[in-house]
Amino acid sequence: MRGTLFRANLLTSGNERKFIPVIRKGTMQTAMPNCLSGKLGIDLSNEQHYSVNFNDLLTTLQGQKKKPAVYLTIRNEKAVSVIKQVEDAEQIRILGIITDQVTIPKMDGTRGSALYKIPFKLSKRSSTLWSELFVRAWNSPPRFTTMHRPGIASVFGDQIILDGTTIEEVRGYHRDTLVLCVNIANDEEARILKEEKLKNERIEALKNKHSSNVKNVADDIEF
Repeated sequence: MRGTLFRANLLTSGNERKFIPVIRKGTMQTAMPNCLSGKLGIDLSNEQHYSVNFNDLLTTLQGQKKKPAVYLTIRNEKAVSVIKQVEDAEQIRILGIITDQVTIPKMDGTRGSALYKIPFKLSKRSSTLWSELFVRAWNSPPRFTTMHRPGIASVFGDQIILDGTTIEEVRGYHRDTLVLCVNIANDEEARILKEEKLKNERIEALKNKHSSNVKNVADDIEF
């Protein structure tokens, strides 16, 4: 009865994103309903990858992973360390894969037809500068695997998109490179913004000095 209602709802609404398949036993091939064939599901049958896949499910359902609020009270010498942890927590992080937005490969036998698009949710919206720094780092990372694919990464708001890969490649190869490039973009953006801030402060100081000098000299001039 549930299966009939499920198929009827899917056919009438036409909204396949309303349903997220969760596999507890078997495999995607044996357990997935025919009406959802080709759709990426959440595999919670494998204890080894349970935690990561469950986090992806949370990311898909909530749009972000819920984390407890951080409350900071400066009481002792550990305050500096705590402040550093809070500052680090504000940097951009990858929350997980948005599984219901993973596209379906063409699978028509042409070159690259087995590859597809995978979106990753970020902890906050990225700036234009951060986006450019991340893509640059992805295209030329300091460390990468033989399966690295330059040119497939882009950033839109609070999402990173890898267009031309597979979920297996992400798990086996791209995950570490993604984290590395996010950290590089965070560090480079912080460095650039700090330099820009110091430059603006120097310019403002020179302006104030000039204005003060003009006023002092003007006060000495009598007409």
